[in-house]
Amino acid sequence: MDFVGRPGFHNAVWSKPNSERWPPEIDVVEFWESGTGLTDRYLSRHHVHYSASTVPGDNSTARDSGTTYTPGGDLTQGFHIYGVEWRSDRISYYVDGKNVAEFSDETMLTAMRRGAPFYLMVNLNINNTATAGTADTAEPWGEAMVLDWIRLWKR
Repeated sequence: MDFVGRPGFHNAVWSKPNSERWPPEIDVVEFWESGTGLTDRYLSRHHVHYSASTVPGDNSTARDSGTTYTPGGDLTQGFHIYGVEWRSDRISYYVDGKNVAEFSDETMLTAMRRGAPFYLMVNLNINNTATAGTADTAEPWGEAMVLDWIRLWKR
């Protein structure tokens, strides 16, 4: 996957149940350049959103388990491989084959199971000012978020 790295662009691969209820949600990877400095280009974000009550859609008890990974290079320069593995006892995140985080909280896992089945989404959100800042709409956008492949499997 190759990200767009300019302010106002929020790149994401994420998963949620096929309903309007939130949480739960699994963010395989999120990337944005907020315009506050070049540090964002060196970070990928990986999160699990769930409800402490374990009831799908109960955002009054919303919780978040996540990590920000710093691989040591500009993530907008070339392709990288992002992965998540959801097992009965943990959710693990991978960047370029390296395990960068694992979450095994039982409340989180129960909430995820109750929200299943999930579907995968890929999106490039423009002008999500809460995260990525504001895009410069005065100049043409030539960049693209590019995915070479997506692989899903069930054990």
